[in-house]
Amino acid sequence: MFNVKKMLRKYFFYVNIFHNFIINNDKRRFDMKTIGLFVVAFFSFLTIQAQEELMKDTYIKNGNVIEATLYFDNGVISQKGFFTNDGKLTGKWISYNREGNKTAEAQYNAGKKVGTWFFWSNDKLTEVNYNNSSIAAVHTWKDKDTRIVSTNR
Repeated sequence: MFNVKKMLRKYFFYVNIFHNFIINNDKRRFDMKTIGLFVVAFFSFLTIQAQEELMKDTYIKNGNVIEATLYFDNGVISQKGFFTNDGKLTGKWISYNREGNKTAEAQYNAGKKVGTWFFWSNDKLTEVNYNNSSIAAVHTWKDKDTRIVSTNR
C-alpha cells in the first residue's frame, strides 16, 4: 500500500535541502537551468518511489489459506491465487500479461494440478484437463473469423 507519511517525510527532506542549498546560499548563484534540473530530479525520485510502493506483492491470510497477489515491475498484476499454510498452491490461480490481459486460469488442490485449465494466446484458447495431476485431455480453439450474427435493437 502507498505510504503517505513516508513520502511526505522524503518530500520535506528534499524541500529542506533545496531551501538550504539554493535559497540560503548567498555565495553561489544558480540559474534557472540548475534549479530546473533539481526540480526534475526531485520529481523523478518521487515517481520512482511511488512506483516501488505499487509493485510490492501482497499476501493476506484468509482463514486456512493465504491469498497472494503478485505484480509485474510496471505495477500490473501478474498472478492472483491462494496458498495453503504449508506453502502449497490451492484453489484458482489466474495469470495476466504485462498489459493486464488474462493469459491463464488454473486449479490446484494442495499443490496438485486439478480440473480444467485455460490458456489464452492471441486468437487461440487452449483447454487442458487434469486428472491425478496429469494431463487427461487437451482441446484448442482458434478464432478464425468474427461475424455479427444479430444485434439487439
